[in-house]
Amino acid sequence: MLVPCPACKTLIRTTDRDWHNERECPERKLNCRYCKLSFYFPDIKAHDEICPKFPMTCEACGKKKIPREKFQDHVKTCGRCKVPCRFQVVGCTEMVENDKSLEHESKCVADHLAKMLEYIHLRRKELGDITQRMGMVSVQGIPAPLSSMSSAAAMSSDISKNDVLRLEVVDKKSAVLENIVCVLNREVERCSLTMEETARQRRADQEKIDTLNAKVRQLERTLGQKEVMLAELETRVQEAELSTYDGIFVWKITDFAKKRQDAMVGRCPAMFSPRKSLGQSPSHKLKEI
Repeated sequence: MLVPCPACKTLIRTTDRDWHNERECPERKLNCRYCKLSFYFPDIKAHDEICPKFPMTCEACGKKKIPREKFQDHVKTCGRCKVPCRFQVVGCTEMVENDKSLEHESKCVADHLAKMLEYIHLRRKELGDITQRMGMVSVQGIPAPLSSMSSAAAMSSDISKNDVLRLEVVDKKSAVLENIVCVLNREVERCSLTMEETARQRRADQEKIDTLNAKVRQLERTLGQKEVMLAELETRVQEAELSTYDGIFVWKITDFAKKRQDAMVGRCPAMFSPRKSLGQSPSHKLKEI
């Protein structure tokens, strides 16, 4: 049995009604899987382009699943996202990563100040032109017919309003420029302090390097002396190995009288020849004194 779909009026089988309502009907309603709001099927794709909960990916840092409503906040805090320089208002066209904005401002202080000076001169000139025009309007007091006077009054009123608006804009921009100048002055002071601290640290490091170099030179001299002594010892060892003896062992005893007296009273009854001498003549026999 065929029945009309209440939404799209298409004739469908009764058994296929649920399938049609969920899968086929062009006028069916679907819930957005991100914000859970209901939309008609033809509008669901268009809704994805404006859905505040739609997940987005940051191309700078690669972070995924950022809701569209929070993406701008992520751009402001993401260190790798590029944003316009703060001095864009005065003519800087650089796009700088958030993490490198301070580095950019430190490198381009002179350029920013030059652009700011040019911008202030331009605004001052505009302000002078506006003041001159207002003065010209205020001195126009020549008698004229009523119609011409009324039209002149209307024109002067329009000019005055426009000039006042432009003056307000110039004042706001001047306030912004003053704030920027203050920020730049603080940044210049901070950079100067950082450079002084870096210079002090560099001098301290250089002193440490000089001290270490002196120690290295002293160690090299000591090592050279040790090498000379080692070479002399090696020479003596080689000479000793190549030496031959005639079997006569000569043992010189210093302070013989005193040592003999000590032996007689029992304080030191025995003496021994040096081990090296014994090693050179292993067959020599010693008699006790």
